[in-house]
Amino acid sequence: MKRQSKGDFAFQIVVYVLVALLCVIFLYPLIYILSLSFSSPEAVYYGQVTFFIKGFSLEAYKAIADRMEIFTGLWNTVKMVVLGTILSLIFTFGLAYALTRKDLKGRRAITAVCVFTMFFSGGLIPLYVVVQGIGLYNTLWATILPMSVSVWNVIVVRTFMTSSIPSDLEEAAKIDGACDFRIYFSVIIPLCKPVIAIMILFYAVGYWNSYFYPLVFISPSNTDLKTLQLVLRDILLSDGSGAVGEDALQYKMLAEAVKYSSIVVTTLPILIVYPFLARHLEKGMMIGSVKG
Repeated sequence: MKRQSKGDFAFQIVVYVLVALLCVIFLYPLIYILSLSFSSPEAVYYGQVTFFIKGFSLEAYKAIADRMEIFTGLWNTVKMVVLGTILSLIFTFGLAYALTRKDLKGRRAITAVCVFTMFFSGGLIPLYVVVQGIGLYNTLWATILPMSVSVWNVIVVRTFMTSSIPSDLEEAAKIDGACDFRIYFSVIIPLCKPVIAIMILFYAVGYWNSYFYPLVFISPSNTDLKTLQLVLRDILLSDGSGAVGEDALQYKMLAEAVKYSSIVVTTLPILIVYPFLARHLEKGMMIGSVKG
């Protein structure tokens, strides 16, 4: 066994220390938010929580669960995530595969137009006019279609297809009599599982955290279509103006605790889904890297 030099040993110590510091930096905010959400409203309001739970309480979560619009918003968000992610995968992989085809006429022009939209856009007002003009305003589709395709994700998928899938496979499939659709669904897609997992994660997180499009394209009076983000926003912005005296103070303390419990509610589903896709994350992140 080769003896480790002092320089290598010192380097390893530095690496371990840096990793430990990064773990503390990343984990502390998460643990702190969890502690605040499970602490008593009084302890949260008066800043008595530093790291560990102070006066265990579920009042903040009960305050959220007691509002029926939470479940309506959760259902709308789940629908938006599922439908949006499926549509985004269909559009993204279809466009990416088309751009890998050398026999596609105008391929470079199409790519240039797609890349152009990454840097320049019409802005919010033209987008609002288009959404309203085609009858999508105040519908669930208005929160899905405007963000259904990310050009950056298309480029990532196209890079994966060109760098990881040999063109010989397509040629062999054509010799065997497979059509373009058969090649796409039977050859290309099964080999894209790592990048599919990454795209599911990217798009699902994007739709789940989507706040701006539902805020703009869903009418404030339409409570049936509000997403979870908008419902939680309404909860946080409610000022309890009807309460006075001791009731007003209790309301303020509970509202402060609800802020942190709402963060947990909105991030927990993503934290649950992430471990199932994590094993594909490293593969997907290495797309386009130098191969030896």
